[in-house]
Amino acid sequence: MPANERRFWLCRNGHIMGEIKKISLRPDGGQVSALMLYENSLACEAIPPAELPPLRQKLIGNALEIKCTLCEQRRDWFIGEDAFEHLMATRAKMNASRV
Repeated sequence: MPANERRFWLCRNGHIMGEIKKISLRPDGGQVSALMLYENSLACEAIPPAELPPLRQKLIGNALEIKCTLCEQRRDWFIGEDAFEHLMATRAKMNASRV
């Protein structure tokens, strides 16, 4: 997938609930996947839509039963492997500093 291509996150009925983006969290410049969840879902025929709603929140870890604001379908977001590796590395550093 090209770096400038958008990855929209859809409910089962095809409404756009958010967008998946790579964000920098690590000092080495590595990136992790995050869900940019929109304030309101979009019923959209054309992708990308002409106008996007404001963000409700940025999700990096797991989130269960995120509800589409149009049809009330629910969908789960799970931490990506890249974000999980970052979490484990950070945890290992914290534990090592306690010794």
